[in-house]
Amino acid sequence: MGSSTSRGRKPRRHLPKVRDDEQSDIPPVMWPARGSGFEASPYSPAGVAQGFWRTITHGDRPTARQRNQATLAGAVLVGLVLLGAVLGLIIHLVG
Repeated sequence: MGSSTSRGRKPRRHLPKVRDDEQSDIPPVMWPARGSGFEASPYSPAGVAQGFWRTITHGDRPTARQRNQATLAGAVLVGLVLLGAVLGLIIHLVG
């Protein structure tokens, strides 16, 4: 029924594995290798994407002190919002 003339599927092509110790300013698969002649302008969408990639891959992790300060700042902000809501409710009920 045509099985003699039909061809099978093409074999899969797997991408090479990325090692964790390879940190690059260039996102994988998006641009050719460094020095190949293509350099994105920092004001182009490609350059903005490269800058964002550099920021998220090479950024230092926050220290315990910085995490504690961020948690405290968030708690103070939530407390101020709740205080404003409670005061607004009291003024609404009294007034």
